[in-house]
Amino acid sequence: ISIGCRIKIIHSLNRGINDMLEILNNWIPIYLSGAIEPYHYAKLRDGIYHRTLFVAPGHSALISDSVGANTDNTLNILINDEQAVGALKNEFNDYLSLCRPLLNIYNMCYTNAFISKMSTIGEINGDAIIYGSTPSIHTMPKNVALQMSKRTNNPKFMTLYEKHKLWFEKKLKKGNMVIEIINLTNTSDCDFYDRYVPMCDIYRIPELKYERREYIEHLENVLSLLSVYPNFKVVISDNIMGDMSLLAMEEYGVVIARETPPTTIFEITEQSLRMAFWEYLIRIADSESDREDNAKLLKKYIEKHRDVGDNNEKY
Repeated sequence: ISIGCRIKIIHSLNRGINDMLEILNNWIPIYLSGAIEPYHYAKLRDGIYHRTLFVAPGHSALISDSVGANTDNTLNILINDEQAVGALKNEFNDYLSLCRPLLNIYNMCYTNAFISKMSTIGEINGDAIIYGSTPSIHTMPKNVALQMSKRTNNPKFMTLYEKHKLWFEKKLKKGNMVIEIINLTNTSDCDFYDRYVPMCDIYRIPELKYERREYIEHLENVLSLLSVYPNFKVVISDNIMGDMSLLAMEEYGVVIARETPPTTIFEITEQSLRMAFWEYLIRIADSESDREDNAKLLKKYIEKHRDVGDNNEKY
Protein backbone atom coordinates (compact mmCIF):
# COMPACT_ATOMS: atom_id res chain seq x y z
CA ILE A 1 0.00 0.00 0.00
CA SER A 2 2.82 2.42 0.86
CA ILE A 3 4.21 2.15 -2.69
CA GLY A 4 0.82 2.73 -4.29
CA CYS A 5 -0.56 -0.78 -4.75
CA ARG A 6 -4.24 -1.64 -4.42
CA ILE A 7 -5.43 -4.94 -2.99
CA LYS A 8 -8.49 -7.05 -3.80
CA ILE A 9 -9.12 -9.55 -1.03
CA ILE A 10 -11.75 -12.24 -0.60
CA HIS A 11 -12.31 -12.69 3.13
CA SER A 12 -13.38 -15.96 4.69
CA LEU A 13 -16.14 -15.21 7.19
CA ASN A 14 -16.97 -18.73 8.41
CA ARG A 15 -14.93 -18.24 11.58
CA GLY A 16 -15.49 -18.14 15.32
CA ILE A 17 -16.12 -14.82 17.06
CA ASN A 18 -12.57 -14.59 18.45
CA ASP A 19 -11.08 -15.05 14.97
CA MET A 20 -13.49 -12.42 13.62
CA LEU A 21 -12.48 -9.94 16.31
CA GLU A 22 -8.82 -10.52 15.46
CA ILE A 23 -9.61 -9.79 11.81
CA LEU A 24 -11.22 -6.51 12.83
CA ASN A 25 -8.18 -5.42 14.83
CA ASN A 26 -5.79 -6.33 12.02
CA TRP A 27 -7.68 -5.19 8.94
CA ILE A 28 -9.76 -2.14 9.82
CA PRO A 29 -6.76 0.23 10.15
CA ILE A 30 -5.65 -0.96 6.69
CA TYR A 31 -9.15 -0.49 5.27
CA LEU A 32 -8.90 3.17 6.22
CA SER A 33 -6.15 3.62 3.64
CA GLY A 34 -8.83 3.34 0.95
CA ALA A 35 -6.58 0.94 -0.99
CA ILE A 36 -8.43 -2.27 -0.07
CA GLU A 37 -11.36 -3.77 -1.99
CA PRO A 38 -12.81 -6.52 0.26
CA TYR A 39 -15.19 -9.24 -0.97
CA HIS A 40 -16.76 -12.39 0.43
CA TYR A 41 -18.40 -15.56 -0.85
CA ALA A 42 -21.95 -15.46 0.47
CA LYS A 43 -22.96 -19.11 -0.01
CA LEU A 44 -22.10 -22.09 2.18
CA ARG A 45 -18.81 -23.93 1.86
CA ASP A 46 -17.89 -27.23 3.46
CA GLY A 47 -14.88 -25.86 5.40
CA ILE A 48 -12.78 -28.94 4.72
CA TYR A 49 -10.42 -27.83 1.98
CA HIS A 50 -8.67 -24.50 2.56
CA ARG A 51 -6.81 -22.61 -0.14
CA THR A 52 -4.89 -19.34 0.11
CA LEU A 53 -3.81 -17.61 -3.08
CA PHE A 54 -1.79 -14.41 -3.38
CA VAL A 55 -1.33 -13.08 -6.90
CA ALA A 56 0.78 -10.13 -8.05
CA PRO A 57 -0.31 -10.05 -11.73
CA GLY A 58 2.62 -10.14 -14.14
CA HIS A 59 5.09 -10.88 -11.33
CA SER A 60 4.51 -13.85 -9.04
CA ALA A 61 2.04 -15.87 -6.98
CA LEU A 62 2.04 -17.72 -3.68
CA ILE A 63 -0.19 -20.73 -3.00
CA SER A 64 -0.92 -22.70 0.16
CA ASP A 65 -3.48 -25.48 0.72
CA SER A 66 -4.60 -27.35 3.81
CA VAL A 67 -7.28 -29.73 5.04
CA GLY A 68 -9.26 -27.76 7.59
CA ALA A 69 -7.01 -25.81 9.95
CA ASN A 70 -4.17 -28.37 9.77
CA THR A 71 -1.46 -26.03 8.46
CA ASP A 72 1.59 -27.61 10.09
CA ASN A 73 4.15 -28.72 7.48
CA THR A 74 1.85 -27.89 4.55
CA LEU A 75 3.43 -26.93 1.26
CA ASN A 76 3.80 -23.28 0.25
CA ILE A 77 4.48 -22.76 -3.46
CA LEU A 78 6.07 -19.60 -4.85
CA ILE A 79 5.54 -19.27 -8.61
CA ASN A 80 7.40 -16.86 -10.91
CA ASP A 81 6.54 -18.35 -14.29
CA GLU A 82 4.62 -15.70 -16.24
CA GLN A 83 2.15 -18.12 -17.85
CA ALA A 84 1.42 -19.89 -14.56
CA VAL A 85 0.90 -16.55 -12.78
CA GLY A 86 -1.54 -15.58 -15.53
CA ALA A 87 -3.49 -18.80 -15.03
CA LEU A 88 -3.71 -18.19 -11.29
CA LYS A 89 -4.88 -14.64 -11.92
CA ASN A 90 -7.71 -16.06 -14.01
CA GLU A 91 -8.54 -18.54 -11.24
CA PHE A 92 -8.77 -15.69 -8.73
CA ASN A 93 -11.00 -13.64 -11.04
CA ASP A 94 -13.26 -16.64 -11.63
CA TYR A 95 -13.79 -16.96 -7.88
CA LEU A 96 -14.14 -13.19 -7.50
CA SER A 97 -16.98 -13.22 -10.04
CA LEU A 98 -18.97 -15.42 -7.61
CA CYS A 99 -18.37 -13.06 -4.67
CA ARG A 100 -20.03 -9.92 -3.37
CA PRO A 101 -18.50 -6.73 -1.98
CA LEU A 102 -18.07 -7.08 1.76
CA LEU A 103 -18.84 -3.42 2.32
CA ASN A 104 -19.86 -0.25 0.55
CA ILE A 105 -17.15 2.40 0.28
CA TYR A 106 -17.83 6.15 0.21
CA ASN A 107 -15.36 8.98 -0.22
CA MET A 108 -15.50 12.63 -1.28
CA CYS A 109 -16.79 11.62 -4.72
CA TYR A 110 -19.86 10.00 -3.16
CA THR A 111 -20.83 12.34 -0.33
CA ASN A 112 -24.40 12.80 -1.56
CA ALA A 113 -24.86 9.03 -1.83
CA PHE A 114 -23.65 8.57 1.74
CA ILE A 115 -25.84 11.34 3.16
CA SER A 116 -28.83 9.88 1.30
CA LYS A 117 -28.10 6.40 2.66
CA MET A 118 -27.85 7.70 6.23
CA SER A 119 -31.26 9.33 5.82
CA THR A 120 -32.84 6.03 4.77
CA ILE A 121 -31.44 4.05 7.71
CA GLY A 122 -32.47 6.69 10.24
CA GLU A 123 -35.84 5.01 10.80
CA ILE A 124 -34.39 1.58 11.57
CA ASN A 125 -35.24 0.50 15.10
CA GLY A 126 -32.87 -1.03 17.64
CA ASP A 127 -29.95 -0.14 19.89
CA ALA A 128 -26.90 1.76 18.67
CA ILE A 129 -23.25 2.18 19.68
CA ILE A 130 -21.12 5.19 18.72
CA TYR A 131 -17.34 4.81 19.03
CA GLY A 132 -14.47 7.24 18.48
CA SER A 133 -11.71 9.32 20.01
CA THR A 134 -14.05 12.34 20.20
CA PRO A 135 -17.75 12.61 21.04
CA SER A 136 -19.94 12.42 17.95
CA ILE A 137 -21.96 15.08 16.17
CA HIS A 138 -25.08 13.39 17.57
CA THR A 139 -24.29 14.70 21.07
CA MET A 140 -22.94 18.10 20.03
CA PRO A 141 -24.83 21.01 21.66
CA LYS A 142 -26.68 23.32 19.29
CA ASN A 143 -24.74 26.43 20.35
CA VAL A 144 -21.45 24.76 19.36
CA ALA A 145 -22.91 23.71 15.99
CA LEU A 146 -24.07 27.31 15.43
CA GLN A 147 -20.63 28.67 16.29
CA MET A 148 -19.01 26.28 13.81
CA SER A 149 -21.55 27.12 11.12
CA LYS A 150 -20.93 30.87 11.50
CA ARG A 151 -17.16 30.48 11.73
CA THR A 152 -17.02 28.47 8.51
CA ASN A 153 -19.85 30.34 6.76
CA ASN A 154 -21.49 27.02 5.91
CA PRO A 155 -25.22 26.93 6.76
CA LYS A 156 -25.52 23.38 5.37
CA PHE A 157 -23.62 22.13 8.39
CA MET A 158 -26.61 23.06 10.59
CA THR A 159 -28.97 21.10 8.35
CA LEU A 160 -26.85 17.97 8.65
CA TYR A 161 -26.35 18.55 12.37
CA GLU A 162 -30.11 18.73 12.95
CA LYS A 163 -30.59 15.42 11.11
CA HIS A 164 -28.01 13.68 13.30
CA LYS A 165 -29.45 15.19 16.47
CA LEU A 166 -33.00 14.15 15.49
CA TRP A 167 -31.85 10.57 14.82
CA PHE A 168 -30.17 10.43 18.24
CA GLU A 169 -33.16 11.84 20.13
CA LYS A 170 -35.68 9.59 18.35
CA LYS A 171 -33.64 6.52 19.28
CA LEU A 172 -33.66 7.44 22.94
CA LYS A 173 -37.32 8.50 23.05
CA LYS A 174 -38.31 5.15 21.53
CA GLY A 175 -36.56 3.42 24.44
CA ASN A 176 -33.55 2.17 22.47
CA MET A 177 -30.17 2.06 24.20
CA VAL A 178 -27.49 4.35 22.79
CA ILE A 179 -23.91 3.87 24.00
CA GLU A 180 -21.15 6.35 23.15
CA ILE A 181 -17.58 5.09 23.64
CA ILE A 182 -14.98 7.88 23.72
CA ASN A 183 -11.38 8.42 24.72
CA LEU A 184 -10.16 11.14 27.09
CA THR A 185 -6.49 12.00 26.87
CA ASN A 186 -4.53 12.89 30.00
CA THR A 187 -2.64 15.76 28.40
CA SER A 188 -3.19 19.33 29.58
CA ASP A 189 -1.77 20.75 26.34
CA CYS A 190 -4.22 23.18 24.74
CA ASP A 191 -3.33 21.79 21.31
CA PHE A 192 -5.23 18.67 22.29
CA TYR A 193 -8.49 20.52 21.76
CA ASP A 194 -7.48 21.59 18.26
CA ARG A 195 -8.86 18.46 16.64
CA TYR A 196 -11.02 17.75 13.62
CA VAL A 197 -14.76 17.29 13.79
CA PRO A 198 -15.18 13.71 12.46
CA MET A 199 -16.14 13.50 8.76
CA CYS A 200 -15.98 17.30 8.42
CA ASP A 201 -14.99 17.08 4.75
CA ILE A 202 -18.13 15.01 4.06
CA TYR A 203 -19.99 18.09 5.32
CA ARG A 204 -17.93 20.17 2.83
CA ILE A 205 -15.87 21.81 5.60
CA PRO A 206 -12.54 19.95 5.25
CA GLU A 207 -10.66 22.01 7.86
CA LEU A 208 -13.34 22.14 10.57
CA LYS A 209 -11.76 21.79 14.00
CA TYR A 210 -12.93 22.28 17.55
CA GLU A 211 -11.81 25.32 19.42
CA ARG A 212 -10.88 24.53 23.00
CA ARG A 213 -14.05 25.89 24.62
CA GLU A 214 -16.24 24.21 22.01
CA TYR A 215 -14.80 20.84 22.85
CA ILE A 216 -15.39 21.30 26.57
CA GLU A 217 -18.96 22.49 25.90
CA HIS A 218 -19.53 19.34 23.86
CA LEU A 219 -18.35 17.18 26.75
CA GLU A 220 -20.56 19.16 29.14
CA ASN A 221 -23.55 18.45 26.90
CA VAL A 222 -22.73 14.74 26.87
CA LEU A 223 -22.72 14.84 30.67
CA SER A 224 -26.08 16.64 30.77
CA LEU A 225 -27.64 14.11 28.37
CA LEU A 226 -26.83 11.37 30.88
CA SER A 227 -29.19 12.99 33.37
CA VAL A 228 -31.96 13.37 30.76
CA TYR A 229 -31.93 9.89 29.18
CA PRO A 230 -31.49 6.80 31.41
CA ASN A 231 -31.00 4.70 28.25
CA PHE A 232 -27.99 6.78 27.16
CA LYS A 233 -24.62 5.54 28.37
CA VAL A 234 -21.13 6.98 27.99
CA VAL A 235 -18.10 4.70 28.22
CA ILE A 236 -14.64 6.20 28.78
CA SER A 237 -12.13 3.82 27.19
CA ASP A 238 -8.48 3.72 26.13
CA ASN A 239 -9.35 0.90 23.71
CA ILE A 240 -9.89 3.14 20.67
CA MET A 241 -8.46 1.92 17.36
CA GLY A 242 -6.52 4.82 15.88
CA ASP A 243 -8.01 7.47 13.65
CA MET A 244 -11.50 6.10 13.19
CA SER A 245 -15.06 6.29 14.40
CA LEU A 246 -17.85 3.70 14.28
CA LEU A 247 -21.62 3.81 14.28
CA ALA A 248 -23.07 0.35 14.91
CA MET A 249 -26.80 -0.36 14.72
CA GLU A 250 -27.81 -3.77 16.02
CA GLU A 251 -30.61 -4.22 13.47
CA TYR A 252 -28.75 -2.81 10.47
CA GLY A 253 -24.98 -2.78 10.32
CA VAL A 254 -21.87 -0.69 10.91
CA VAL A 255 -20.58 2.57 9.46
CA ILE A 256 -16.81 3.07 9.83
CA ALA A 257 -15.10 6.38 9.05
CA ARG A 258 -11.66 7.92 9.22
CA GLU A 259 -11.89 10.79 11.70
CA THR A 260 -9.55 13.17 9.88
CA PRO A 261 -9.58 14.28 6.23
CA PRO A 262 -9.56 12.79 3.69
CA THR A 263 -12.53 10.79 4.93
CA THR A 264 -13.19 7.27 3.71
CA ILE A 265 -16.41 5.63 4.93
CA PHE A 266 -17.27 1.94 5.00
CA GLU A 267 -20.77 0.56 5.40
CA ILE A 268 -21.06 -3.09 6.48
CA THR A 269 -24.34 -5.00 6.49
CA GLU A 270 -23.10 -8.59 6.04
CA GLN A 271 -24.61 -10.41 9.03
CA SER A 272 -21.65 -12.30 10.50
CA LEU A 273 -19.29 -9.36 10.22
CA ARG A 274 -21.72 -6.76 11.57
CA MET A 275 -22.49 -9.04 14.52
CA ALA A 276 -18.75 -9.43 15.13
CA PHE A 277 -18.47 -5.64 15.25
CA TRP A 278 -21.42 -5.46 17.63
CA GLU A 279 -19.85 -8.07 19.90
CA TYR A 280 -16.51 -6.24 19.74
CA LEU A 281 -18.07 -2.95 20.86
CA ILE A 282 -20.25 -4.56 23.54
CA ARG A 283 -17.16 -6.21 25.01
CA ILE A 284 -15.45 -2.81 25.23
CA ALA A 285 -18.52 -1.26 26.85
CA ASP A 286 -18.95 -4.12 29.33
CA SER A 287 -15.27 -4.20 30.26
CA GLU A 288 -15.29 -0.60 31.46
CA SER A 289 -16.84 0.72 34.67
CA ASP A 290 -20.58 1.27 35.04
CA ARG A 291 -22.68 4.21 33.90
CA GLU A 292 -22.30 6.26 37.08
CA ASP A 293 -18.53 5.74 37.29
CA ASN A 294 -18.07 6.87 33.69
CA ALA A 295 -20.17 9.98 34.39
CA LYS A 296 -17.86 10.78 37.33
CA LEU A 297 -14.78 10.35 35.12
CA LEU A 298 -16.26 12.67 32.50
CA LYS A 299 -17.19 15.30 35.09
CA LYS A 300 -13.72 15.17 36.64
CA TYR A 301 -12.10 15.57 33.23
CA ILE A 302 -14.28 18.59 32.37
CA GLU A 303 -13.50 20.29 35.68
CA LYS A 304 -9.79 19.70 35.20
CA HIS A 305 -9.64 21.10 31.67
CA ARG A 306 -12.41 23.70 31.60
CA ASP A 307 -10.15 26.66 32.47
CA VAL A 308 -6.93 25.45 30.83
CA GLY A 309 -5.70 27.90 28.22
CA ASP A 310 -8.35 30.58 28.75
CA ASN A 311 -5.66 33.23 28.35
CA ASN A 312 -5.03 31.93 24.83
CA GLU A 313 -8.71 31.70 23.84
CA LYS A 314 -9.30 32.39 20.14
CA TYR A 315 -12.59 34.23 20.61
